[in-house]
Amino acid sequence: MPLIVSGPGVQRDAVSDALVNSTDLFNTILEMAGIDPEEAVPDGITTDSVSFLSALSDPGAPSKRQWIFADAFRGDQGRGERAFYAMRNEQFKLLNFRGSVEFYDLLADPFESNDLLSGELSTEQRVAYETLQAEITRLRSSE
Repeated sequence: MPLIVSGPGVQRDAVSDALVNSTDLFNTILEMAGIDPEEAVPDGITTDSVSFLSALSDPGAPSKRQWIFADAFRGDQGRGERAFYAMRNEQFKLLNFRGSVEFYDLLADPFESNDLLSGELSTEQRVAYETLQAEITRLRSSE
């Protein structure tokens, strides 16, 4: 989903492919305001925010995130067969919607019309699939 940002230090009319999550707005806005996020957040509070100001000032800067994870919190639907979650990296996206797993190559198929799991995966695709699945398992099993 596109995110449009304007302001001081933001390169005008530029596009970045950096992976950004909505939680990243917190640290980015603080940094744009000249506030150190580490000092602004009270001790003992953990945030999942990564500033993407570097991508705003230099759209070619590498993404600070290796992947993005999203899930739906809907009571008992967040667990087991009824879970809905998705994870993507710069090239691939893995999603589970109520037990139906899909896997896409976003560079070759940006509109997600070719589920790679409907055929044989290449070695690169298999490694990416297993890597994303392992990270999802790790995140979903943490407290």
